[in-house]
Amino acid sequence: MGLISISPCLIIGLMRPAAVLWRAAVCVAIAGGAIGCVLAHWHSPVRVTLAILTLMVVPGEGVALALGIDEPVLECAVAVGGSVALGSIVSVTLLYVHAWSLGLATGILVGIAIAGFIIGLLNTGSNSGRNAGPQKVSAG
Repeated sequence: MGLISISPCLIIGLMRPAAVLWRAAVCVAIAGGAIGCVLAHWHSPVRVTLAILTLMVVPGEGVALALGIDEPVLECAVAVGGSVALGSIVSVTLLYVHAWSLGLATGILVGIAIAGFIIGLLNTGSNSGRNAGPQKVSAG
């Protein structure tokens, strides 16, 4: 009698390139919308919502994509927790070097997110043929 085992790579590391591209595109659209609202001097609740999403989700989502996390609950935890951690690290570092600027901090966080998106896309392309499905293991 055979048992079916699922490789941990299927759970964590191997996502379809289309899923990664879609998630990256949504995050870039959110960040672009927030930057557009700021540059247009549009004072609206939409601007605040986009800014909060940009600072609280987008950098951590880049980290989640770079790590190859595909589980939705874990992805949300990493996105929010990673964004808070990255925001704190960037802000404190800019304060210590006496170079604090909201625009610079936001630019660094968006840059980190874009780097994570690129790493996530490169990882899905290089792993596309490995571990395509559950493997049967004989019991004995």
